[in-house]
Amino acid sequence: MSLNVSAYSIKNPLVAILLFVLLTLGGIYGFMQMKVQQFPDIDLPAVVVTVTLPGAAPSQLENDIAKKVENKLTSIEGVKHIRTTLQTGAATMVTEFVLEKDIQEAVDDVRSAVGEVRGDLPAAANDPIITKVSTSGFPVVTYSVAAENMNVEDLSWFVDDTVTKRLSDIPGVSTVSRIGGLQREITVAADPVTLSGLKLSIIQLSNQITGIQQDSSG
Repeated sequence: MSLNVSAYSIKNPLVAILLFVLLTLGGIYGFMQMKVQQFPDIDLPAVVVTVTLPGAAPSQLENDIAKKVENKLTSIEGVKHIRTTLQTGAATMVTEFVLEKDIQEAVDDVRSAVGEVRGDLPAAANDPIITKVSTSGFPVVTYSVAAENMNVEDLSWFVDDTVTKRLSDIPGVSTVSRIGGLQREITVAADPVTLSGLKLSIIQLSNQITGIQQDSSG
């Protein structure tokens, strides 16, 4: 005996109406629970290794850190490309894998490879930081800031001191960063003769300045 849905609904309209209302409410609830974001959360087949050595020049980082880590990373199965960025005090290596590589397996392989070469890195270098690349960390909103009555230096300070602080106070905001403008910095000219008399190297002086900066900011 087959059930005639149309005939049953005509004879029992209340059941059909209740079912329609439930489906409508369920659809509205599901729509309200959907996340709204510019990029979906996708784990890209790439792993980032960051090694910091305070005060070290890019040439020193290349010879003492980058080349050693790169040589070890190239032995990992599935590596497609390695891109290295060097700046004073920090070396960043982005290892890109083939799409078929499981991202967690890639992270584990990179962590194991870096662990094997850690003993060959300078003792003063900080422990390597290993992270996977994900679109969840991409900026959601980007603003351009301009002011006719401010120069670049004043505008950069205004963004750092006022705009960034107010945006950071908004619930749900993780980080706020400025791209462009001027970075505040202090130039320290060291006297080689004085350093030699104090038996200090330029790296030791840089570490002392970094420590003072961290103490004052904390």
